[in-house]
Amino acid sequence: MAKKLFSLILLICFLNINIPFAFGADVILEKGTKIRLKLLDKVSSGFNQEGDEVNLAVADDVKLGDTVIVKEGAPAKAMITELIPRGKIGKAGRMTISVYETKAVNGKTVPLNALVTKKGEDKFVISVALSILLAPIGLCALLMSGENAQLYPGYQVVARLDNDVVLVFEDEK
Repeated sequence: MAKKLFSLILLICFLNINIPFAFGADVILEKGTKIRLKLLDKVSSGFNQEGDEVNLAVADDVKLGDTVIVKEGAPAKAMITELIPRGKIGKAGRMTISVYETKAVNGKTVPLNALVTKKGEDKFVISVALSILLAPIGLCALLMSGENAQLYPGYQVVARLDNDVVLVFEDEK
C-alpha cells in the first residue's frame, strides 16, 4: 500500500512539472533567478558613448525542470548609462553598463537587472610625481592621461530577475 501511495505521489509531482508546458499555461520565472550573460563586443570609454547599446548573449540555457525557458545564445540588451572618458593628470576613464532584458523561447521579454562598472587605471600619482621631480620640464607629465575603462568579448555578467516573471506558453498545434 505504501509503495502504491508513494508511486502515485511521484506521478502527480511529475505531471505537475510537465503539464504547464504540454497543455499551455503560465510558467513563472521566480524573483532572484540568475541568468549568466557574456559580452559579444569590446566596449571602451575611449570610443563608446553614453547611451550606446551593448550586445550580450545568454551564456547557458535557463530551465524549469527539463524545459528550456531562455535559450543559450539568446540576445540580451544593455546600455551604457554612465561614461567618463580618461582625462589629463592621469585621470582614468569609467563606465557603467545596465543590463535590462532578454527573450524567452516563446518570444516574450524577460526583464533583467545587472550593473557592470569598470574603471581604467588611474595614473594621477605618477603624473604629479613626475611633474614635481622633473620640474620645470616635468610639467608635461601633467598632460599624461589615465587608462580607458574597457571590457572585452567573453566578459561574463550575472543578471537577476527583480520580480517574478509570468510567461505564457501556448498549446503546440
